Amino acid sequence: MIQFFRRIRQNLLSEGKTGKYLKYAIGEIVLVVIGILIALQINNWNEQNKADRVENVFLKRLLVDLNKDKAYLESIHSRRENQIRAAKAIIDFSIETKIDSIIYQLPNMLTISSWQETTSNQNTFLELMSSGNLNIIKSDSIKDGLLSLDRSYKSLINDDKTNKEPYVSNLWPAADLIDPYNYLVLEPNLNKEFRINERLKPSEIENMIIALKQDFKKVLDSRKFRSGLMNAMDSYERSLPEIESMIKQVESLITRIEIEIKK
Repeated sequence: MIQFFRRIRQNLLSEGKTGKYLKYAIGEIVLVVIGILIALQINNWNEQNKADRVENVFLKRLLVDLNKDKAYLESIHSRRENQIRAAKAIIDFSIETKIDSIIYQLPNMLTISSWQETTSNQNTFLELMSSGNLNIIKSDSIKDGLLSLDRSYKSLINDDKTNKEPYVSNLWPAADLIDPYNYLVLEPNLNKEFRINERLKPSEIENMIIALKQDFKKVLDSRKFRSGLMNAMDSYERSLPEIESMIKQVESLITRIEIEIKK
C-alpha cells in the first residue's frame, strides 16, 4: 500500500504536475491523520471498556460490603436498644420484689454487662483508597457517599473508644459481684424443662434464692454499677440516631450503585 502511494507521487513529480502533487500530498496527510484519529478512538474505546469492566467489578464488591454493613448496623442498633431497656429495667428494679422478679433481671444483667467493639465491612472501599483508585468509580455521588459513610464509621468507632473506659471500669467490676449463670436454674422455664426441682432439695433451692437476693443487693447498692448503667444508657441513646443515619446512608448508596450497575 505504501509503495502504491509512493509510485503515484513519483509519477506526478516526473510529469511536472506539481499542483496535483501538492493536493495529493495534502490528501494523503489528511488520510494519515484520520487513520491515526480512528486508531486512537478505537484504543480509547477499548481502554474505556476495560475501565468500565473494572468499575463494574468494584461496584458489585461494594454492593456486597454495603449489604453486610446494613445488616451489621441494624444488629448494632437492635443490640443497643436491648441494652438500654435492660439498663432501665435494672435501675427501676427494687430488691424487695418477689424472687421471680429478681430471676427475670438475670438476662438483663447478662445483656448490659457485655461489650461489643464496633467494626465495619469497608474492605473494598479501603482497598480503593489505599491504592489511590477511588476515581475508578465515575459517579461523584457514589464516591461522596462512600467518603461520608467512612467518616460516620470513624466517628462511631471513636465514640465507642471514648465510652468503653467508663463502661469497663464501672460496670464490669460491679457485675462481677454476681454470676447470673449460677442462678439461671431458678428461672421457671428452665426449671420446668430440666426438672430441676426433682434434682435439688427444697433447702438447696431456698439457699440459692437467699444467695441470689444477697448478690443482687450488692450489685444494686454499688454506686459504680449504677453510674455505669447511666453512662451506658446515655452513650447508647446518643448513638442510636447516628446509627440510624448511617443505615440510611448505606441504603442510599445501595440504591445508587444498583442503578449504576444496570446502566
